[in-house]
Amino acid sequence: MKGLVADYAYFERNPYYWKSDTAGKQLPYIDRIEVKSIQNPETFKMSVIGGESDFALQGLAMTDIPVLLKNQEKGNYEMRFWGGISATDVSYTFYQNYTEDEVIAEILRDVRFRQALSLAINRDEINKLIFFGKGIPGQATVPPGSIYYVKESWEAYAQYDPEEANRLLDEMGLRWNKKHTYRLRPDGEVLFVKIDGGIGGGPEEPVTELVKNYWEAVGVKTDFGFLAGKSFVEKFSAGRTMILVGGGLDMGPDSSYGGGVKKTGTISTWTRHEFGEIWREEGREGALEAGASEDLIRFMELLELEWPQAVTEEEKVEIAKEVNLLWTRVLWTIGTVGGPSPRPSVVKNYLRNVPDVGLVGFYVFEHNVTIPAQYFISR
Repeated sequence: MKGLVADYAYFERNPYYWKSDTAGKQLPYIDRIEVKSIQNPETFKMSVIGGESDFALQGLAMTDIPVLLKNQEKGNYEMRFWGGISATDVSYTFYQNYTEDEVIAEILRDVRFRQALSLAINRDEINKLIFFGKGIPGQATVPPGSIYYVKESWEAYAQYDPEEANRLLDEMGLRWNKKHTYRLRPDGEVLFVKIDGGIGGGPEEPVTELVKNYWEAVGVKTDFGFLAGKSFVEKFSAGRTMILVGGGLDMGPDSSYGGGVKKTGTISTWTRHEFGEIWREEGREGALEAGASEDLIRFMELLELEWPQAVTEEEKVEIAKEVNLLWTRVLWTIGTVGGPSPRPSVVKNYLRNVPDVGLVGFYVFEHNVTIPAQYFISR
């Protein structure tokens, strides 16, 4: 990066870059790149269809495909379908360290509640309405296409079964009110959950609108809200988030779940940062004494101890199977639709050497696997 000005970052060609093309010409071809930060998703989308971007990928979602296709000629660009590698495009994490209401906290920590709400989701309908039928309905775990895929894990509590969802909620003692509109908490109050998310412009909002309807159909009053930046971070960091809606997971168990065992990651999603620290310093017995569950301890052992020490691919496959099955048994996070769902990319007609098909994902650094150093402009 050469400089940063207001909402722009600009990059200049490195004359000492080590790569060259097959003719011996040094890469990269392009002398200067400007990257603009646009916080509002709608503003960003309008700038793309208005032809202001030579290349756009991050920030575009499946839900943007119709308007992107419609404006190709006007914006002097081509929209291309690149492949995603997400285990689930929209996920819901039930915070196990929610602090504001102990009655709700206990409900969130009951695995039957998480199983019930997962079974209440009509993933086939979400796939058809939001993802144009291109995704694969399933759980928030390693998806088909990965050598670490476990069919039993992918399908766990992922079928649409509102009857079983209602049975589980009944079993918990969450009875209906007299009008049979909503279920009641053990203290007699209406059972209400709030889903929080960050503003990102992806499929999270339209999917969550459907999820709200599914959950209310089994008696769980639901609302959702999307907060910007600092407000969003402050709320979930303080333990005031019941359920977090987020993006997808990756293709391997270490990258999908690895953040959950790091203090800088999201272990507070499932329990508390302190349990991970105690486990590292005092071992299994110390963590158990502090209140960590056997599931959480085994989860950390698998990802922090056994996975890094695995030598052969066969060993990793066996570890992946155990961690995937554990993950979908406890259902700290539930998924919706994932697999090889397409991602829209926008390429100006004069930008060349950009592949028609690319691989998109956080852990492959988005479009970097397509070698942007060989992109060039020809007007």
